[in-house]
Amino acid sequence: MFGIAASEEEVQLQLMLHQMFPIAVGPVLVTALHEWIVKLKSINRERGLFPVRVFEAELDRRWRRSFHPIADRDLRAALTHMKLERTREFARYRYLAAAAFARLFPAKAKHASA
Repeated sequence: MFGIAASEEEVQLQLMLHQMFPIAVGPVLVTALHEWIVKLKSINRERGLFPVRVFEAELDRRWRRSFHPIADRDLRAALTHMKLERTREFARYRYLAAAAFARLFPAKAKHASA
């Protein structure tokens, strides 16, 4: 699409940017997702497919939005996401702790949210 060749893995990564997680998430995959975003930004800058500021802002928004579903699936993957994003937002740590608690104690987590 738009003349951007993508491997099967990159197609899976692109789906993650659209909140579709068809494969197991782990730290390696999160790093690959981050690298895919860097690659897309580079391709766009080289070819001028989309306005740079708008395109990169959208990719950054999708990257940030991917944190919660990643945290819901894998603690180490979420920590990798935070490291790559270079964030120290308390809300992210709080969400990560709640997601980990929910995986460890599913029955208690349901009662806590009720």
